[in-house]
Amino acid sequence: MPVDHHTDSQMQIGYCTNVHAGVSLEQVKKNLASHASEVRKQTASDRSLPVGLWLSDQASRELDSETLKHWQSWLAEKELLPFTINGFPFSDFHQDVVKQDVYLPTWAEKPRLDFTVRLAKILDAILPAGQVGSISTLPLGWPIHPKDRSQTSLLNALHPDDHAMVIRTAKHLKQLAIELGRIHQQTGRIVKVCLEPEPGCILDTAADVAWFFQEMLFDDTSTRSLVQQHLGVCHDVCHSAVMFEPQQEAIQTYHQAGIDIGKIQVSSAVELPYDSDAAMAELQTFDEPRYLHQTVVAGKLQNHFYEDLSLAMSNRDVHRGVDGAWRVHFHVPIFLADLGHLATTQNEIRRCMDAIKGLPSESRPTHFEIETYAWNVLPAKYGQPSLSMGIAKEIEWFKQLVASAL
Repeated sequence: MPVDHHTDSQMQIGYCTNVHAGVSLEQVKKNLASHASEVRKQTASDRSLPVGLWLSDQASRELDSETLKHWQSWLAEKELLPFTINGFPFSDFHQDVVKQDVYLPTWAEKPRLDFTVRLAKILDAILPAGQVGSISTLPLGWPIHPKDRSQTSLLNALHPDDHAMVIRTAKHLKQLAIELGRIHQQTGRIVKVCLEPEPGCILDTAADVAWFFQEMLFDDTSTRSLVQQHLGVCHDVCHSAVMFEPQQEAIQTYHQAGIDIGKIQVSSAVELPYDSDAAMAELQTFDEPRYLHQTVVAGKLQNHFYEDLSLAMSNRDVHRGVDGAWRVHFHVPIFLADLGHLATTQNEIRRCMDAIKGLPSESRPTHFEIETYAWNVLPAKYGQPSLSMGIAKEIEWFKQLVASAL
């Protein structure tokens, strides 16, 4: 049976390999051999380097039972430990334009369920015996209609079309919990799939997640225990920060709702602390076309949400001299406290760790995945001599924070 995964001795700190382009299994292996192996050397690790795998739908289909055996041996040979999987992106995460495509298929569609079950079986097969696995996944999907952000209740904020989608997703997630329960019965392995709230998605705050679990997943007594054991939340610090969500409040919301925090994605966002021409010119360099850069402007009465940075910047005059800081969903290196005339939300990582420290030991997450996937679109002056050097520097920075925080 699995060991207790809520002890500090079981803490895993790794990085998410969705920063590597590669849709096929062969491309994944090539990138791991090139980049992850180099990160391991640079972090002076004397044991296997924990990594968060990203496998596309195509790559997951290439891993049949025979291929899995070779894959497991290859990972062991390279001294890489895939303790978690990022199951959010389904297809090519590095195509020229990703934007809202990253939310497809939604959890209302069966291909998402089938993909996630495959990932769970892969993780079950390649993890060492006794270890718990985690998989992060999208927070149901991107809404068909914009959320009414004047409403405090998620149910009231959603259009009826989106509420219907939520009902379908709940059905699929309960089916997923049953499948994960079967894996546990057959192999003794607990694999936890974790919904990852993201700005603009149907679930984009801890309060949304708590509502969804309590009203849509915990409502069925026949599957509730399976849901509690095998479904949880992936708390992405960047996402939470962009929503101006206090870390203590978010972590406590999950805990009080009985939702297991299966994984923390350690990440940092761009912040414009005050509007100036110099700061706005700096911010313009982060407006790139590949990924969606949701932006929230802090308001005195209500925060203002924009689907993308370009939309927020086109409305600059509306907020000038009236509203406060801007936060942008752009994952920047976690060791950077500022970006020229801009700031980062690095301190939110510290606040998150402080909040975790306040949880009972059995409720503390043990999977920490550094997820700076935007290295390839980062303005050049914030880059490092190599991708592996940048990732290694992030790992070392976070390990030092953990040593002082926990």
